[in-house]
Amino acid sequence: MDQLRSRLEMDQSDIGKILRAIFLPKIYGDGFRLASEGAGMKSAAANMSVNYSSVAWDAATANNQIPAQDVMAFLMGNALRSFILFDHNPTGANFTYALQNLLGTGTVFPLPLFNNTQITPRFALATSAYRPHGDILFPGYDEQGNNYVWVDNGTALGANSLDVDLNVGPAGTAGMVTWYRWDGKQAVLHDTTQFAAAQQTYTTRPPVGGAYMFARVYTGDATVTSCQVTITCTQGCWGHHPVSDINTLMTNAFGIRVNSASCKVQNNASVINKNGDFTTVTVSKSLPWCNIASGADTLSLLQNYRDRPADNGYYGLILPDSDEDISEFYDDIAAGSLRGSTINQFAYPLSERRPYKAIGLTVPIAAGRSFTFDVTHTIEYITNNKLVGQDVSGFSEDSLKAAIVIASTMETDYENPSHWKEIVATIGKYLPQSASALASVARIFGLGDIAGLIDDRSSSIEQLSGTLQSFKRKKSKR
Repeated sequence: MDQLRSRLEMDQSDIGKILRAIFLPKIYGDGFRLASEGAGMKSAAANMSVNYSSVAWDAATANNQIPAQDVMAFLMGNALRSFILFDHNPTGANFTYALQNLLGTGTVFPLPLFNNTQITPRFALATSAYRPHGDILFPGYDEQGNNYVWVDNGTALGANSLDVDLNVGPAGTAGMVTWYRWDGKQAVLHDTTQFAAAQQTYTTRPPVGGAYMFARVYTGDATVTSCQVTITCTQGCWGHHPVSDINTLMTNAFGIRVNSASCKVQNNASVINKNGDFTTVTVSKSLPWCNIASGADTLSLLQNYRDRPADNGYYGLILPDSDEDISEFYDDIAAGSLRGSTINQFAYPLSERRPYKAIGLTVPIAAGRSFTFDVTHTIEYITNNKLVGQDVSGFSEDSLKAAIVIASTMETDYENPSHWKEIVATIGKYLPQSASALASVARIFGLGDIAGLIDDRSSSIEQLSGTLQSFKRKKSKR
């Protein structure tokens, strides 16, 4: 491994540096900046890693949302929803997250008269010791601009729910609470209930599998002196995790993107207890993760899934998918518009901007359910903070696109990240032997005879120059 790593580092071509940062971001992702035509504004860059554990998975016995023998995770190319990991929560620990008001910094706020107020959160703050989403749960938005928070499904009302607590007066007045859920495209009505005077909590249970939801409160002539919206859960949870050090980014980043992302899954069980399998697949951005979050077997129904024993762990990554992935900074973190405002806004697109990685793990024997998920994201962001180092990308747009085309011929699922040669075994497999980029690839990875890696069909494959042009495809953005 050390010899191959040295060989990787010897090649200082742009293509080599980009491929290293995409495929092995934890090692080579420091200062990784992308480039596009005319991009001259300096940006900040960070290489961010965080470890998650399979928590108390070995104690799971009930089939709550997914089978007890399964764990699922999703690697996303987004800073606010970077990694989703299922927590079985076998002890039934209670957790709560209170939604912070969009226009202020509190979780309890009044509502105006004669208004149908949508409770649009800046984010939700953990108010319990058990925090499966971390300290902060960020909202996601749909194509109409509605903001939602994730709510898990439970076996009974009150176990997992979205609660609206109202203090209403005077007596004799009445209003309405309605809940909406995201259907993959837009908001649809989920539930409704009438409220009356006095202090009371109104609640609804999400559909099977959980959902992204928001609430509206129609006050009529009722005086709502306080409103608080809370996510409550005592069962399994799909933990939504941002990148590490999100608190710093929340006040410094105004335009952000993920340049590369990977997940290394380490099997920590003793040799005698190791058992089970991984099922992994790269999923289309138009297929919501929650649509396939019912167990590892679900992933085997998707095209190009990969199966491998769980013994040696797993390493996977996601690739840029279009021009916007390498040229756009997104306003997922944005400054408030009022003069001098320090109340920033946060939300990620519920419809992902690029394909994501789904990881399913099935371990029938409980003694073998000990895993660590090492997740890395390299990010780039625009900031006006004078204390944050900034620079422009050292790569040309053409070098970047060439590297991404080469990367698209490679596998993105591996059994063990220490076998770096497997990561490059498919380079150039579907590119023509005459492509000049292959010479650079051969140097980077020490492959003396590149011809042995090229498929016999290469003569019928489009030339690299044409492939670069075909990369010029666009996708919708916010």
